[in-house]
Parts: sequence; structure tokens; C-alpha cells
Amino acid sequence: MLGAFVDRLDKLLDAEFIIAFWVPAFIGLASAFGIGAAIIGPSDIGDWWDGLSDTERVLLGGPILLASALAAYLLRALSYVIVRLYEGYWGHAIRRRTLGGMKETFDELNDAIGDDKVEEEQKAEVRSVLYYDFPSDRKILPTRLGNVLRAAEEYSGRVYGVDAVTWWPRLSSIVPDSFRATLTGAWVPMLALLNLSSVFFVTAVIGGVLLLLESDRWEVFAAVFAGGLLTSRLCYNAAVVQAGSYGRLIRAAFDLYRHEVLGKMGIKVPAMPKREFELWRAFDQWLYNYVPPWDDGVERLFRQQTSTPATRKKPETPGSEGAV
Repeated sequence: MLGAFVDRLDKLLDAEFIIAFWVPAFIGLASAFGIGAAIIGPSDIGDWWDGLSDTERVLLGGPILLASALAAYLLRALSYVIVRLYEGYWGHAIRRRTLGGMKETFDELNDAIGDDKVEEEQKAEVRSVLYYDFPSDRKILPTRLGNVLRAAEEYSGRVYGVDAVTWWPRLSSIVPDSFRATLTGAWVPMLALLNLSSVFFVTAVIGGVLLLLESDRWEVFAAVFAGGLLTSRLCYNAAVVQAGSYGRLIRAAFDLYRHEVLGKMGIKVPAMPKREFELWRAFDQWLYNYVPPWDDGVERLFRQQTSTPATRKKPETPGSEGAV
């Protein structure tokens, strides 16, 4: 589901690519250059730069741009992996051992709702946090970002019976361009912030180790290590906030356009919400688990939605004989 919009960022010079990938890559290269200058010595770097001619300085910009473009494409190739890592998909064994904090927060919020000492206004805020920031108990992930996105993915299944992971690639391809632009406007900043968080984290760790090994300037090490980790955390927190906006749009997309998917598949929209719920569940079994409706005992739903109901004879009104 998350990879659908990553695949759209395929042009080197479009605004989305520059914001989401090129800027973080350029900042990463600039940070690496700064750490290298601190290790070699600012005075030596200054003497080397002063020794270059104007032509050499201009020509040096070509390799720099090429390196930043290659780094940006590398970030783009790794973007799905980066998002998954920040969501908390670390393998079943590791994830099970790191769920404690989020489960504890989830339980505390639920206890607050049932606590008579908590005021109603506070309970309303707690319900909002549970609604937007947490999925159901069995689907909690170890990170805030993962829970915000999973709560958005879970919404359509709990309300309409639509599995978001299965149907999002189909739905995202038919939403209007204006809505797609709004989705991209929420997704791209989130991805850019996650990439920046990764860049600052790598810079803090690797740069800090190199400074310890190659330099005795502890104040520089402290600034790089602590500053990099702090900035990485701030970028991650901002990405979580942006993910909340993206998640709200995911919910709205299924609210507004899920019937368009049925129309494209030649299925009439059920008149009753319960019938629609059953229909989507049957589709999920068909597309995800390869269980056809006729094997699952719900073929009648498809017959009802694809056939034209018989025309009923309108009952005559008593005394209407001979009426003009």
C-alpha cells in the first residue's frame, strides 16, 4: 500500500523527487563533507580550496551534483525499506520483544476511558488518540509511526469490510487527480522527514565513530553525535504528525471512492451496508486467499448485484377502474 506513491516519484527533477529524496541526499553529502573537513582540518581544506582555479571550482560542481543525484536514487530505492523499518516491521521475534511500551500506552488509554475519575473532555481526547494513533489490540506495532499508519489501514476493514492493503493499489489508481495530488502532498513530506531522520542518524553514528578514531576533538564529536541524534528524533516526530494527516486522507479515500472500484469491476453497489460489507469480505477472500465466492457460499451476493431485479406489477388502487 505504501509503495504505491513511492512508485510515482520517478522523475529526477520533479518537485516530489527533489523534496523527498534529493534534499535529504544533498544534506547527507554536505554532512559527510563537514565531518571529513573536521577530521582533515579546516585550514587544510581552506588551503586546498584557495589553490583551485575558478574553472576547477565550477567543474567540481558536476561530480557533486552527480553524487547527490545517485544518493537520491539510492534513497528512492530504499524508501520502502526505510518506511517499513520506521513502522516497526523488524521480524516477529524482535517485534514481540519491543511491543511493551506501546501496549502499555494502549492499555493506559483504554483504562482512562473506563475510569470514572477522568472527565468527559479528557475521555474525548483519549478516544481521539485511540482512533487515529492506534489500531486494534492484536495489530499494535512497536513504533508510533507504524501504529498511526496501521490504524488508517485498519479503518476500511472495520467499517466497510475492505482490506486496505489488498484494495489500495486499485483504489489509488482511480481516485481523481485533485485527490491524488492531496494524497501526494501529505505523503511526500512524511517520506522526506523519514529520509532526513535516517540521514541524520547515520551521520551521528558513523560520523561520531570516525571522529573518535581520527580526531581528538571531543567537542566536535559531542556536537555531531548528540546533535545528529536529536535532529533525527525531531524529524521522526514531525513525520509521525504528517503520517496522521496522510492517514486521514486514506480513510477519506475509502469513504468517497470505494464504490468506484465496484463500478470498474462491473459490480452493482449493494443497497444495504450489511450486504456491502459481506460483498467486500467475499472479494477479500477471492483476491487475497484465492477462495472463489462459489466455494465460500456467498455467490448469491454476486448474482444479486449483477442481475436486474424483476419488474413488479404495481397494485391497482381500489375503485380505479374506469378512472380517466
